[in-house]
Amino acid sequence: MPDSVMFTEHECRLARLAIQNRYLTRNQIQACLARRREAGAATTLEDVFLEHHFLTPEEIDELSRLVSSEAEAESGITRLFARIARRRGLATEEQIEEALRFKRALAARKIRRPLGQILVEQGVLTLGQVAEILAEQERAREAAAQDCRRYKAFVPQEMVGRGPRGTVCRARHPEYGEVALKVIPWGSAPPGALERLRGLRDLELPYTARILEAGYTENGIYLASEFVLGIPLYDHVAGSVRLPVADATRLLRPVAQALQAAHARGLAHGGLSPQNVLVTERREPRITDFGLACNGGGPADDLRACRDLWRFMIAGEAGKGDVPPLNFDSATTLLGELERWPAEPHP
Repeated sequence: MPDSVMFTEHECRLARLAIQNRYLTRNQIQACLARRREAGAATTLEDVFLEHHFLTPEEIDELSRLVSSEAEAESGITRLFARIARRRGLATEEQIEEALRFKRALAARKIRRPLGQILVEQGVLTLGQVAEILAEQERAREAAAQDCRRYKAFVPQEMVGRGPRGTVCRARHPEYGEVALKVIPWGSAPPGALERLRGLRDLELPYTARILEAGYTENGIYLASEFVLGIPLYDHVAGSVRLPVADATRLLRPVAQALQAAHARGLAHGGLSPQNVLVTERREPRITDFGLACNGGGPADDLRACRDLWRFMIAGEAGKGDVPPLNFDSATTLLGELERWPAEPHP
């Protein structure tokens, strides 16, 4: 493409994909590029396509979607290559970041160069190591494609929640029946989340929504878990302003039982909060989002979260008022402490 340096990366991709997908011939693209060059920076290639009737608005929209999909796919491939290199101990975080900065600088000059080639040129990897990473990368991509096919078996029914970490909807599946389906976009999923979720699949923990399946989608990762009809503890307390000690005890005790069972298996939630403890119609708590903590978390994080839940339930969101002290250093001793407080069934 002559003088492509004056065109944006988006326009370069747009022109190439228009030819590859037979929207336009090479001669037509050359004519459009010449007119775009004459018009200057105030005009885009899309403007030229429309003004001279080379493409319809619908065709331009479809091409733009192809450009976005290609760019996202290339970004995902780069992230996967970097993750494999780090996991194998072939490159440090600093070396990867330096190579990525160089890759972005080249991209700004419309030069596309794979991360592996840059790392070889910088003396971090050998060609043999790059070949090994690419082979593993291809296996991972095949597995991801299979995940995408499995994901299509879930039929969304209604939206349940939306937040910075993704969306949750009620869905149906031919094997699982009704499920809670959570989709976490790329960039929002904590490192190692998918591996942790797959390790927790079908694990039976008391008062916990069971994880049924987890995998890749085209836009991130998905998590299918047992559907629990309830509201977040945060909303339950907000509606009541604050809870009596008996109600707080009744809710915290099952949470402690769930954590006791998890910790005995060497597991931890790591991100327990009033948002991921659901309160059912029977006023029982059910824990969700196991495996989604940003740093993996550990038992100590769970115990701190229990103290925060106790204060939140009794003192409300403002945290005002006297809160009976709880002294514990494990989920087991927490259960012992809660025996000191009444927990009458809710009327």
